Amino acid sequence: MIDISQEQILDLLKASPNIRFTAQDIIHSIKGGLRKERFYENMRKLEKMDCIKKEKGCWIYVSE
Repeated sequence: MIDISQEQILDLLKASPNIRFTAQDIIHSIKGGLRKERFYENMRKLEKMDCIKKEKGCWIYVSE
């Protein structure tokens, strides 16, 4: 189950495929903000998806 903040993160990454986003980029881009602890919890869940990759501290949405 994807919660609202996970959905917002996924939408942000999908909107810019193959672009690297740092934690800071994502946290500041989420409307209403996002606590760091919550961010990392959400990213661990999203990293399980085949389309989300983590490289050198950045996350990337890999389009097909």
